[in-house]
Amino acid sequence: MLTEKTDYEKELKNLLEVCSDKLCELYINQGSGKWKAAAADGIRLIFPHNRVQNDEEKSTRVSEQEARFCLATFLESGRYPFYYSVETPTKEKYCFSGEKKLAAQTDLTLYDRNMNKLFNVELKSKNEGKFDKDFRKLCGEEPDGVWFHILENTNRGTLPSVSKKVTEALEKALPHSPYSEKKIVFAFCILKKQECHIFSVEFKKSEDVGITLNNSEEWVALSGLGENGH
Repeated sequence: MLTEKTDYEKELKNLLEVCSDKLCELYINQGSGKWKAAAADGIRLIFPHNRVQNDEEKSTRVSEQEARFCLATFLESGRYPFYYSVETPTKEKYCFSGEKKLAAQTDLTLYDRNMNKLFNVELKSKNEGKFDKDFRKLCGEEPDGVWFHILENTNRGTLPSVSKKVTEALEKALPHSPYSEKKIVFAFCILKKQECHIFSVEFKKSEDVGITLNNSEEWVALSGLGENGH
């Protein structure tokens, strides 16, 4: 039974961990007997193959959609104290291109049973482009933010590159935030390595983003994983 003392952040981190573990399990075992066993508990998710021409080797598509539907499946199970909406219109308006501010959309929003917003979730796959728009939304809305990033694999340069983009995006977003403090829960899921890194960082608008991140042991360890190639 839920109470006012429900530790929503703990429940969220558990949800992200279980979802990450399942995504890794499905990806690694796809097409095998183990995959059929992994899919038997109600998550029949398949990572599709990209379109190939002639004799090209098949490659697996990894996108935000796999994370979205995996999260939704676990949320629908009733095991977690959350309700949710997808592509949630933002409260604030943003100017991402041009001069006119417009409402944007958050990938996934988690609520309590009274429909109070608890977490805004932005999903990301691969290491392409900048993350500025995503963090502008995470920092600009009232609920705590969640950055759920799935990567098919990493090499020595991947995580340092990702961490640099996250830092730069936060440095641009926080000065525009209407809130003096902002907590963000980070979740990095590396499919081929079957790794999951989940932690939270509390930012203050008045403090340097880089210093705040470097004061997080989990953040430093994550970047160190990329530098050491593990």
